[in-house]
Parts: sequence; C-alpha cells; structure tokens
Amino acid sequence: MNASNRHPSTSSLVGPLLMVLFGGISLVVGLKSGAESWAFTSRAIRIQGTVLQHDNNIPDEGTSYKNCRAVVSYRIGDKSYEVFGPVRAQPISTGWPKVSAIGSTVTVLYGPDRPEEALVESFEEQLGEGVLFGGLGLTFLLVGIVLLWRRRYRQVCEGGRA
Repeated sequence: MNASNRHPSTSSLVGPLLMVLFGGISLVVGLKSGAESWAFTSRAIRIQGTVLQHDNNIPDEGTSYKNCRAVVSYRIGDKSYEVFGPVRAQPISTGWPKVSAIGSTVTVLYGPDRPEEALVESFEEQLGEGVLFGGLGLTFLLVGIVLLWRRRYRQVCEGGRA
C-alpha cells in the first residue's frame, strides 16, 4: 500500500468541508427566516379577506400560463387593502395546490402597526423559505459531517494519523 492510499490528500477534504460550510450557512439562513416569520405570525392580527381576481403576472417570471396568484381584498375599519396570495397553479390546470377560487374567503395576516403590509395565511408564505433552507442546510451539514467522520475512521483503522 503506498502512502497516497493510506493518507488521503487534503483535496479529499474539500468536498465534505464545502458541504459542511454550505449546510451551516443554509441552516442559519433557514433558522433566521423561520424565526422572522414566527415573530411576524405571533404578533399578527388575523382577518378574513375575499379573493377578487387571479393575477398571472408573476414577479421575476412575467406572464405565466400555468401559475397565478390570488388578489385578496381585506378591510380594516373604513379602509380597504389588497394583498397578493402565494403563486399557485391556475384553477384550470392540473397542478397542485390550486389558487383559491374568486369570491372565496381566505385568512389574511397583518401587523398591527402596518395594516398595508400583509400576507395570505399559507405554509409557503409563513414557513416555506425557512423549511426549504433549513432542511437543505441540515441535510448538507449532516452528510458533510458523516463524510468527514468516515475519512477520519478509515485513517484510524489503517493506523494512520489524522
């Protein structure tokens, strides 16, 4: 057995270390996003709104023929506000989940001090980003740690030093 087989080069560390780094950063971003969303949701006031129409002009995508978002109207006192719901499949498509039907009632969350800044209550709007980044981050972090641990275990079993 030659020395290169017994003692893997430092280049074999690059992949696992990048996974740990990427996973750690993504996990922190996910936790931060989840905490901010939880903070908003915990202090938000819930009110019922009505779906006025479907809008297929999706930000950063342009006009979509498969997806749309609900335009929801809600009233606080004498004043009416509108908010966009999450992007979902149009009612005529077979995608899931579908956007709420026009005229249906949905729950709107708004901050007590800023009623014009609201969101439609949904998993995507409240926790989607945190779960996505947190889940991917945790996965990459754990896989990277396992790969580093396996490398170290092999070195110990072969009598090498770390």
